Amino acid sequence: MAKDKTFAILADNIMDINVKAGNAAKSAVNQLMTLRNWAIGYYIVEYEQGGMD
Repeated sequence: MAKDKTFAILADNIMDINVKAGNAAKSAVNQLMTLRNWAIGYYIVEYEQGGMD
C-alpha cells in the first residue's frame, strides 16, 4: 500500500467493493428467481394442458 493512502480512501475502497459484491449477488439471485418462476410456469402449463389428476 502506498504511503499516501488515507483512511478515507481505504473506507471508500471498502465501500466500493461492498457495493459491487452486493450488486453481483442481487443479479445472481434475480437470474435464479427468474429461472425458478419460468420452471414453475412451465409445470403449471404442462399440467393444465394435459396432466392427469
